[in-house]
Parts: sequence; structure tokens; C-alpha cells
Amino acid sequence: MKKLISIVVALVMVCAMGFAVMADDATSSPTASSKVSGTTDQAGVTVHVEDVSLTESQTTALKTLVGDKTTEAVNVYLTDDTGAVVQPSAPVAFTLDNASNVTNVYVWNNETSAWDSATFELKDGKVVVTFPHLSPVAFAFRGETASNSTTTTTSNSTAAAGTDSTKSSAQTGYNSLIYIVAAIALASGAVFFFSSAKKQSVAKEVQM
Repeated sequence: MKKLISIVVALVMVCAMGFAVMADDATSSPTASSKVSGTTDQAGVTVHVEDVSLTESQTTALKTLVGDKTTEAVNVYLTDDTGAVVQPSAPVAFTLDNASNVTNVYVWNNETSAWDSATFELKDGKVVVTFPHLSPVAFAFRGETASNSTTTTTSNSTAAAGTDSTKSSAQTGYNSLIYIVAAIALASGAVFFFSSAKKQSVAKEVQM
């Protein structure tokens, strides 16, 4: 009986450790974009460009603006030397494939839930953009020449860190793990209850 309880306790501990690992994965930093990078002359400021999955409303609004043009969406934000997020006070120069084919640059406005057009110019093979603010950014290309099209998901986007389907998957994993732990706890309780009842029954028979 003691061995059985030890096994059950060990299983619960393993599940708890798995839960902690999943929590660490869920809070890890977003993935840096491998297709778009950015720099700025703003003193002491670093440009972060990360992969982002647009919501359905963002994708619909973008398609209304660009029609059948191919787009590349990324999440862009700036940090100073302390790591604090700051607003742009200087243009941001982006390096990306087919930069010469960029026809429009848009930045998502969280307050109006719409895409704002950003002023840009093509310079030295880069797309130099002057932003009114920062949030998810979308580049529209002439024809179907971009490296890939935007991805759609139902998760929400934020200005400081792009949101993707990983959080939804992690939440699903949490729910499943909770059910497993609960099932193990119930099973161990049932085993303990029936074992105790059996011992009491045997004790009564011995006394008789």
C-alpha cells in the first residue's frame, strides 16, 4: 500500500514539474523575425522586429486596404538602454526581401482598431518609415512578390510584444494538465479510501 501511494505521489510531482515547464515556455520571448530587421538613428534605442499573427479583424481591415496585394506583417517596438519601451522620434529603416516592391506601409492603431498609413521612402535598398506610433506593422508589395503572406489567428496583438497562437496552445495544455492532476488526485483518494475500508473490514473479522 505504501508503495502504491509513493507511486501516485511521484506521478503528481512529475505533472507539477511539467506544468512549471509549460509556464516558462508560455512566458518566453516572442520569436524575432528572420525576414525583416530594423535600425534607427534614435540615440540609445534598439529596434525589435518580431513575428506576429494578425487577428481576423486586422486581416480583414488590411485586405480592404490592399486588396489582393501580398503583405508581410511584423510586430515592431523600440526599447531604450534600460529596456523600457519608447515611442519613435526618428525614422526606422527596415531591411527585407523585395524592398523595392513595397507600395504601402501600415501601422495598426489600437485606439481606432484600424490601419494607419505610415510615411516611407526607399533608400539604399531599405524601407525607411516614419511612424506616428508603433504596433503591428504591415508592408504591402506590388504584385505577388513577397516572401510570404500574413498569418491569421484569433489571438490579440499588443504593441510591445507580438501575440501568436502559442499562448492559445499553452492555455490548452494547462487545461489538459489540470484535468490529469485532478484525475490522479481522485484516483489516489479512491485507492486510499477503499484500502482503509478493507483494512477495517479485515480487522473486524479478526476481532470476531
